[in-house]
Amino acid sequence: MRIGKGSVGDVRVAVGKKSITAYFDKQLCSNKVSMQPKISSALDPNSRDALGLAWSKFFHANDIAGRKADCPYFRAALKITQQLGPTPIPTAKEIDGKYLDANYDEATSFLQKFKQDWKNFGVTLMCDSWIGPTGMCLINFMVYCNTRMFFLNTIDASGQTQNSDFIYRQIEKVVEEIGHEHIVQIVTDNGSNYKKACKTLIEEPKYSHIVWQPCAAHTVNLMLKDIAKFPEVDIVKSAKTICRFLHKHNNLHDNMKKNIGGELIRPNATRFGTVFMFLESYHLKKDKFREWMVSQDWKECQWSYEPGYVFSEECLSSNVWWNALEWVLGSLRPLYKAMRYADTQKQCTLSGFKKSMMLAIQRMEAHLGPTSRLYLSFMRKVCKRIDAMEEDTFMVAAAVLDPYTHYSLNLCNHTNYATALTDAIAKILDPKSALSAIDEVSKFRECQGRFGTRLAQEAAARMEPTQWWFQFGGDVPALQKCAMRICSQCVSSSGCERNWSAFALVHTKPRNRLLYDKLHKLVSVRYNLKIRAEEDQEKERDIDKEVDPSALLIDTTMFDETNPIMEWLNEDEEDPILDGADAASAVFEKIRRLNSSRKDSYVGTKANKKKRKRNHDEENEYVETDSEDDDNENEYVDNESEDDDGVSEDDEDDQQDQQETQMQVEEETQVQVEKETQASIGNLETRRSDLLGRRPRKSTASTRRFAGAWSMMLVGGLEHGSWSFFNGTRPPRPCFHGFLLELLYVVML
Repeated sequence: MRIGKGSVGDVRVAVGKKSITAYFDKQLCSNKVSMQPKISSALDPNSRDALGLAWSKFFHANDIAGRKADCPYFRAALKITQQLGPTPIPTAKEIDGKYLDANYDEATSFLQKFKQDWKNFGVTLMCDSWIGPTGMCLINFMVYCNTRMFFLNTIDASGQTQNSDFIYRQIEKVVEEIGHEHIVQIVTDNGSNYKKACKTLIEEPKYSHIVWQPCAAHTVNLMLKDIAKFPEVDIVKSAKTICRFLHKHNNLHDNMKKNIGGELIRPNATRFGTVFMFLESYHLKKDKFREWMVSQDWKECQWSYEPGYVFSEECLSSNVWWNALEWVLGSLRPLYKAMRYADTQKQCTLSGFKKSMMLAIQRMEAHLGPTSRLYLSFMRKVCKRIDAMEEDTFMVAAAVLDPYTHYSLNLCNHTNYATALTDAIAKILDPKSALSAIDEVSKFRECQGRFGTRLAQEAAARMEPTQWWFQFGGDVPALQKCAMRICSQCVSSSGCERNWSAFALVHTKPRNRLLYDKLHKLVSVRYNLKIRAEEDQEKERDIDKEVDPSALLIDTTMFDETNPIMEWLNEDEEDPILDGADAASAVFEKIRRLNSSRKDSYVGTKANKKKRKRNHDEENEYVETDSEDDDNENEYVDNESEDDDGVSEDDEDDQQDQQETQMQVEEETQVQVEKETQASIGNLETRRSDLLGRRPRKSTASTRRFAGAWSMMLVGGLEHGSWSFFNGTRPPRPCFHGFLLELLYVVML
């Protein structure tokens, strides 16, 4: 390969007999940095544009979506690059070599610290197979424990017949690798080979405590498939016919998107849940479709001679067709919601799925009627799938141990549910612990001890089942252990299926020469790093959700009427300041008046002291000059004493009146300052937002805590007259008040 100079800004690259012109920045591509970056470059406003332009070239040249820049690992890489400065750039061989191995080791160590939860909560092993674009067949294994899912291992099954014997051997190896004592259940799809392999495994005495759980999402998907075969749901065929005609011609398809303002969701051949989404996309565009059917644009369509044109117009203009579509949506919506619940990775638990299915059946009964023929036909299909999913599993026992279901339905009182709970306890615990747990069931059934408290009943609707049992199950330790291992398990292998997108992205045609070991490392690193990033983002969201009373005083959302602190702030409202007035100046004026009244009180008290001292000096002078006549002296002294006492009593009355007046002024001023301090905060933030032409920026948690502490000090100090924060008894001067308010304003911005 030869590189020669071309025109300015490009390089001529010769590859064999062919040559191409590559446009790139030669200085940026250099692996060496000629000079150390200056501080002025960081302060230059054009630096951001230069950085963005350079990175956008990399994104656009490699077909990387711009939203990938929001990845926390990309931002972390940029920050560490800025910190390290002129460091040599890693090569492609290093990234796919030692750095891939380092990331794989880090992901493995990240998994190790969560293995301590396996003993308390147990794990669910999920597996599924996949065939890539290059014909490589892989079996994917995932581990689920306490709302966390991790990529564990991949087995190369290329050239192997995936019968039940082969799958049994592979699953047994993974079970031993994890530790069979930690595994509670194995979740796969409903394929006959996986079902037979798992049944063979759990029949062995060594693995008798493990159960096979069919995938709930796949099961509900099969329910929708069975219901879609009924003639009453035949409207799906007509909707598909209309969709095919509208997508048949490019100009007609484009005309449809313009008239209905969007696109139709097309159904998937194997995902029957998409049928509901397909029909719902029609229903959401109902008014637009009907307007389009009577418009001149539709009448002048060049494809009006085709049969699909007449059929589409008749259906989309008919009230009967739209009513039938709405009826089908009402019939399928309960099952669709149950499938969506089962398809969620972290929210769907073994204890919650039974509750969601019971709710779906109740909604279908209310929509179709409890005695209608169609409802009974639907229920035969649904109950058949549910019975197969609950047979020899922990699903019924998990529903009994679910705290929310217990307080609402108390399934323990039903014989079949109580029997399922007893069988689950005997399977998951050793005989001695199982006897203790069965004895403790009566306390849970009759709501004795902590189970009967109001706090436990209210927490059941808000807390996760495992958290609830950890908090309130201390009186029944054996049953608590069993409940935490059962209720925390997942019920679907959807996360395992989502991981195939990682294989599809990694093992593409340009990289079809990847060996199995490298492919396994790439997928493991990609999936576990993604899970780690999602977990960090959830922690940040949980921190933002924490309520700080001090932060409520400063947060811009405090001016929302739904904020609970507004009820306290609005107890004594007064007329607001005019738009032209400066709220901060009004606050400073009130503080000046408050300190002025304190100063007058102090000056008056000091004058009274000087007056009493002057009278006392005059008294001593009269005593020394009139010592000749004792009687006159005594009489004079008595008169002076009486006069002095009279003066003291008058001074005390005046001082008391001044103090009462001053205290009244202080109280009125304190209330006014408190209110106007709050108003000034909102006005300053709003005026700043108006100048910048955007909404107020939400403060970070640290900023809210810092600004909230200062605001509580200001408002609380003026209200209670206590300035112990400054280690003194007298309040600060007005200039210090101004400094505090200015500091508060700067922190908010």
